[in-house]
Amino acid sequence: MRRRLALALSLVALLLFAAWRGLLALLAPERIAALLEQQVRAETGLALVLHRPPTLALWPSPRLELGPFSLKDRGRTLARAEALDAILPWSALLGAGTELERLAIRGLAVELPPAFPRPHDTARRRAPPRLPRVRFPLELDRARLALGPERALALAALQASPLAAGRRFRLEASGALELGDRRQPLALELELLPRAEPEGLALDGIALALALPAARLRGSGSARLTAEGGRLELGGEAILAGPLAPALGLAPGSAVPWRCLGTSDSRHPRARCTLGAEEGTLLELRVEGGERNRLWLRVPRLGHAGIEARGLALRLGGDAGE
Repeated sequence: MRRRLALALSLVALLLFAAWRGLLALLAPERIAALLEQQVRAETGLALVLHRPPTLALWPSPRLELGPFSLKDRGRTLARAEALDAILPWSALLGAGTELERLAIRGLAVELPPAFPRPHDTARRRAPPRLPRVRFPLELDRARLALGPERALALAALQASPLAAGRRFRLEASGALELGDRRQPLALELELLPRAEPEGLALDGIALALALPAARLRGSGSARLTAEGGRLELGGEAILAGPLAPALGLAPGSAVPWRCLGTSDSRHPRARCTLGAEEGTLLELRVEGGERNRLWLRVPRLGHAGIEARGLALRLGGDAGE
């Protein structure tokens, strides 16, 4: 009896081992990992570097665990993550192809280069912008984007649909903006329709919903991006809350219009955002990049004084300049 039981258990173990080896041969984790690396380089020009061989897992859903990874641009590391999983449909186990269901990333950390564009990027900058294609839905669990000394965008979660020209794109994210030891919670919903044009890219039908402690914003607009620069127009309604409403002389829950206009050439990106009607502006924010690299905030209710930040310096001033 014991001999028969041992023989049966050995046979089951052998069958399980054979089935597992068959799955590995069918799904070919190394081949899928190599395809991902090729697609990332082809669509973005960046190098996806996997730091360990991929492994296959079946629970809670079939997936290739690709492990920690980094994204590099000409040797410079732009992003790192603790884990990357390529989620497969259950039908993949039956040999019905290996098309990925979605990508899941955990513990992503992104650090932007000190300046865009860099001097040696002149040729790339003059080429018409091209929309990178993301073939699969994307899920992020914990991500951090460094924006400078003691400034970062910390996301708790993010979900994004596939990205391709002519296909509606949707993104949802929640997290906080970290400014030193202060955290400002935020939640974002974004939809848009990207279209390829001969001279660049068009982002039509932008729909935006942004929730902050001081206000909830909803708006719509469009954008155009070309080799020479770009233009962004957004506008909508803001519901004021917290200390912002009384600071502007309004009751909490007041609804006011807002508008943002951004323009950019090859050297000087700039944006101007206003809260309130043009004839009764409650708040004005201007941001300039490139050589000027400054932020200017004005609250007309407080008089003509404004707050201007240049690099790490902060001073009071009465005119934003041109």
